[in-house]
Amino acid sequence: MSDVMSESLFAAVAPDRGGDPAEGAALVRSLIADGADVSAHDGQGATTLHRAVKAPYGADDPLPYLAVIRALLECGRKRICRVPLNFCMHT
Repeated sequence: MSDVMSESLFAAVAPDRGGDPAEGAALVRSLIADGADVSAHDGQGATTLHRAVKAPYGADDPLPYLAVIRALLECGRKRICRVPLNFCMHT
């Protein structure tokens, strides 16, 4: 996967990207259909699922988009995470 596609997928799953969650989910599905690797890691070692389920740091930070998380889980036929899902959701 190219660096551009990787950055696009990570940007699409970020809760702070704004916009409609349904549009974000459609973008995630489109990127995955175009060959984006859902198990790719960013510079900090996190996968797209890690980034999508990350809890807000502050009171003003946005909550994770469930539609985007669902799109990752539905479309990602590859292993998204190498550890159990419940661990990913609590880190």
